Amino acid sequence: TNDPADAASLASMVVVLGGHPASVTQVGTFAEVHAQPVDLNAALATGPIWTTNVRVDADADGFWLTDVDTQSVRLRAWSPALGDHVGRSVLLGVRTEGLVRDARGSARAVLDRIVPGPGAQLLCRWAGRPVQAIGVADASELDTEIAFRIDDPVTFDRRDGRRIS
Repeated sequence: TNDPADAASLASMVVVLGGHPASVTQVGTFAEVHAQPVDLNAALATGPIWTTNVRVDADADGFWLTDVDTQSVRLRAWSPALGDHVGRSVLLGVRTEGLVRDARGSARAVLDRIVPGPGAQLLCRWAGRPVQAIGVADASELDTEIAFRIDDPVTFDRRDGRRIS
């Protein structure tokens, strides 16, 4: 199936195909592939993932990932694999459940809509793209910039889509 919801509910194991001609790129449970995709294709096959271009900068303690276009993200990272990408742009991927409202968060987004009901979903514009996030807001915050923390970020090489960290 090409439907992540079907794969999550029906399959005990997921096989992700990619490339031309198609070949197996990842095999695992839905939860394993969702949490640890080997590439952007595997990430997309297991549900929505929001991406933005970030520049990798190094300092003595690790790395900073900063949104290339809007400066709406400045995220600390420590994966040694990012060392090969210093000064270059990579894709930062975040799942809906990983973009969480937090006043001290490292990402900024404009709140467009509050979805009522359980689950506390917020529809926002993050790095110029529409995204869904988790959290609570009130109507007075509509059309204003609010802060989010990024949980479980994933970085991908822009050239081939492979996971970096």
